[in-house]
This record gives sequence, C-alpha cells and structure tokens, in this order.
Amino acid sequence: MDYNFLEKYETEITEVLHDLGKIPEPSFKEYKTTEYIVNYLNKNGVKDIRVTDPGCLFHLDFGSSKTVALRADIDALPLDSSGEKYKHICGHHLHTAALLSLVKILLDKKIQPKVNLRIIFQPAEENISGANFMIKNGAMEGVNEVYGIHVDPELDKGVVGLKTGNMMAGANFFDVTIKGDSTHAAYPHKGSDVVVAASDFVCRLQNIVSRKIDPTLNALVSVGKMQAGDIANVLPEKASLAGTFRFFDEEAAAVINDHLRLLAESISLFHNVYTYVDIHEGISPVHNDKVLSKEIGGRLNRVLEKLELIDDERLSLTGEDFACYQQVTPGVFFKLGTRTNQNNAPLHNRDFSLSDKSAVDAVYFWLNLVDILE
Repeated sequence: MDYNFLEKYETEITEVLHDLGKIPEPSFKEYKTTEYIVNYLNKNGVKDIRVTDPGCLFHLDFGSSKTVALRADIDALPLDSSGEKYKHICGHHLHTAALLSLVKILLDKKIQPKVNLRIIFQPAEENISGANFMIKNGAMEGVNEVYGIHVDPELDKGVVGLKTGNMMAGANFFDVTIKGDSTHAAYPHKGSDVVVAASDFVCRLQNIVSRKIDPTLNALVSVGKMQAGDIANVLPEKASLAGTFRFFDEEAAAVINDHLRLLAESISLFHNVYTYVDIHEGISPVHNDKVLSKEIGGRLNRVLEKLELIDDERLSLTGEDFACYQQVTPGVFFKLGTRTNQNNAPLHNRDFSLSDKSAVDAVYFWLNLVDILE
C-alpha cells in the first residue's frame, strides 16, 4: 500500500509526541497520560474504551475470527534519585504517539485490516508489573498474536531490528538485609561489622555467575543499592542491599536463586551476623516466536520500502515485560532504530532524545505490519 499520505499527518504525529513529552509520569501514576490518550481516542471516534486507570485498552472489530494485540507502554523515568522530576528517557511517549496515530489513520482512511485489533496502552513497564496488570484486566482475552516496538538509539534511524528467539533477558530482583551488633568503629571486635559483611556479600556474589553457572549460558548479577550507617565512627547494626539478576535460561535463574541463599548463610556464619535474602520473581525473557518471526519478517521485507528490516543478533540483558504477553500467546517484539548525529544518547540517560521523524517511522512501521497481518 502507498503510504505517501503519511506526510499530511506528520504535524499531528509530532504534536502528539510533544504533548506526551510534556506530561511524563511514573509507573502506575500515569493518570494525565491516560486522560490524554482517552480524550484523543474519543475525539477520533473510538468508543468503548476500557480504562484501567492508569492505562486503557479497546477492541477494533474488523469482522475477523482472529485478533491481534498491539501494545505501547506509557510511563516515564525519574531524572534523579529524588524522584521529583520525570522525563521520557526511554521513548515510551513515542510508542504511545505512534499507536495513537495508527488508530487515527486506520479510522480516517477507513482501512480494513484482515484481523481484529486489540490496542493496549500499558502503564508501569519500567517496574515490570504493568503487563500483568493489563492481562488481569482482560487485555489478552481472545488474542491470537501480540506485537510491540521499542526505540533503540543503538540502531540507526530508518532501521528496524528483528531477532528470532531469545531477545531480552528475564529479570528477577532481590533485597538483602544484614543485621549485627553495633559498636564503636575503634572496637570492631566488640560487635559485628555489617558494612564489611555487606561488602563481602557484593564481592562474592559475582562468583555465582563466574563459577556456578555453565559459561555458555548468559547471566548477570548486579547490586544497584547499598545502605548502611549514618556516622563515621559507629559501626551500624544494619545494612541493606538491593539488586537484580538476569538470565535467558531457567536453569541459570535457579542456580542464582539457590546460591543467593547459600551465600547469605555463609556470610552470616563468617561475620557473625544475621543475613536475610528476599527474592522477587520478575519476568521471563522476551522470546520472539521462531515461526511467527520468520513468517512476519518475510512479509515485512516485501513491503517495507522506507525502512530497512535487519536480522538483529544482539542479546540484551535489559528486561521488558512484553514477555508477559508472550507467555499468553505468540508474539514478536521489534527494535526501531532512532540514532542520528543529534540523537545518540543511550536509553535511561538524562540526555536521551528522539527525532520527530522517528515517530513517523514508527507509524509507518505499524501501518505496514497491520497490512500484512492475516
């Protein structure tokens, strides 16, 4: 199909992108964003929207026996540890603007896809709990396939990456609490040094991946938060750690899970402290269905004239709760290249930015994808 008519929508696509960029909100607090989405959809003729507050979803019935879900995430990220200022530094405003624009164009142009569409505007991707929230609210009822995109500043603008099989890591999280007897810093032998114990825990943690897991399996353990004490000459009675582990294989996840607890026991015995580990199950890896990836990739290669579809062999240890939808039904997650000379900061960096034209690329991609679905 000729999509030259997209030119006349560029101004509105850009306006929507900028509007959403002005109202960044944290996970599960995307109320202004949800209101904007619902108002935009209503203005363009969409009724029967299920508002999950935050987030929303709706169904476009084109008389098919098959339903395909398209998903955009809507939350933003904090700019610093204070949590007072937020910004779209992961590109979710582009995902949202593109999906809104797709719906508008489908209705404006009276385009009739060969499948019904379930449109999902999902909150809380950044804390990887929004997808399950939407699933519990019926987002995947009667859905046969699911698709999503994510901006990628490591790919050039105009390139779309498709990776078959494992694409992004599964992610679990853990909290560690270490308690001991406080004492003067000059008399460490009269208490339990939880700071040293916590430091020992962090250092020995890395041995789990390097020495307990098959080296051919990709895995990672990181601690991102460590807190202990308030005074320079007092050894505190408590230290706390928080971290995450990433995996593509359930065997690796099980090994890390077990050895976190074994390590806690070892630290307790050696340092004469009490060590408690609380492991929170997160998400499975993003896994693009092999049959569906080959089929959809082949069709897209025949129709994408203004974008280049590449076989993207990169594995990423970042997590993405799109995986939750893929646990319900087969699906494919694409990477949309956004890198230009001016827009090349990494995701989650305060300097992250996007070209307005990248939003148009995303709409063009969605139009082509919807056209080839059957």
